[in-house]
Amino acid sequence: MATQSKYNSEFQKGIEAMGLSQRGAAHYFGKTEKTIRNWSSGRSRPDHAVMMIIEFNKRHIGFENSFRGISDELHQKKEAQAQKVQNG
Repeated sequence: MATQSKYNSEFQKGIEAMGLSQRGAAHYFGKTEKTIRNWSSGRSRPDHAVMMIIEFNKRHIGFENSFRGISDELHQKKEAQAQKVQNG
C-alpha cells in the first residue's frame, strides 16, 4: 500500500502543478472524474501511462511551464461556454 500512496501523492502533486482541477485532469487524461478522485484519494493507483506523462513533464519540461497553455485553453473554453449560457 505504501507504493500505491506514493503514486497517488505524486499524481495529486502533478495535476496541481499542472494547474488542472480534477475535472480538467479527467478531460486531459481521458478518464472520468470518479477515476481521478479515486487516484487522488488513494482508492486506486493511477495508470502507468498517466504517471509516465507526469514524470516526463516533471523531469524534462518542468511543471511550471509544461501545461500552462493547456490550462489556459481549458479555462478559456469554460469561460466561453459560460458566456454562451448567459447570452442564451
